[in-house]
Amino acid sequence: MSAILNAATDSIVMAELDTTCVIINPAGAARLDRGVDEVVGQRLCELLAPEVALRRKAVVDQVIRTKQPIQFEDEEKQNIWFEHSIYPVLDEQSSVTRIAVVSRDISQHKQTE
Repeated sequence: MSAILNAATDSIVMAELDTTCVIINPAGAARLDRGVDEVVGQRLCELLAPEVALRRKAVVDQVIRTKQPIQFEDEEKQNIWFEHSIYPVLDEQSSVTRIAVVSRDISQHKQTE
């Protein structure tokens, strides 16, 4: 599992419902300008720009409420675009216990549109 996380160029994150990071791959930590050890245990929403954190929290809340994954595009900085997929992680009773996030930089694709 760690080989996959380390090899991926997409950001991969597992977080608690309050966005506390449980697992993050090196690509995800680098995107936050931090090391993996600096991010694990931190609330992801506190590591993002306030306006980005508000948008992201609304999507996370919707994933938790509906128990359905959501995919969306978001401009995090000027001309820096990401495609995010946020998934609910369910327990045996179908309760959402965590969220999983995969994010891909699509800036180059957006520039050619």
